[in-house]
Amino acid sequence: MGNFIANLGGVFIYSPKPAELAAWYQKTLGINYEHTPDGHFCYATFKYPARIHSEQQTCCVLAIFKADASTHSELKPFRVNYRVHDLTAVTEHLTSLGISFKPIETHAQGKFTWLTDPEGNSIELWEDTQLS
Repeated sequence: MGNFIANLGGVFIYSPKPAELAAWYQKTLGINYEHTPDGHFCYATFKYPARIHSEQQTCCVLAIFKADASTHSELKPFRVNYRVHDLTAVTEHLTSLGISFKPIETHAQGKFTWLTDPEGNSIELWEDTQLS
C-alpha cells in the first residue's frame, strides 16, 4: 500500500481562549493569525506550490479553535513541529521573552529544541541543517 498523505494539511489546537493563545504564538514565533468575527477560531496559512500544478498554491493551516465540552481539549496527545530557518536566532528571541526551552540537540536530521505554549501544548522547533 502506498502513502496516501501528500503533505501536512493542518494542525488544530483547542483552547478556551483562542485569541489569547494566537497572540502568544504571534509574539513568540511570529505567526500572524486571522480571526473569525465570532471569535471561535483563529488560523494561519502557510502556502506552498501544489505538487501537480506548480502554478497553483495550496496551504497548510494552523488553527486554534474555541474549546468546549465536545473537543476533549484536556488531552494533549500531539506535538506541533515548526521548521525554522535559524534555530539559534529563534532561541535568542525566546530567551529575550523569558520563555523556557530545552537545550538545542543536534541529530542527523538537524537541530532541535522543545518548549510548551501557555496551555501546555508541546512545540518542537527544527532547523534542517542538511539544507543549509
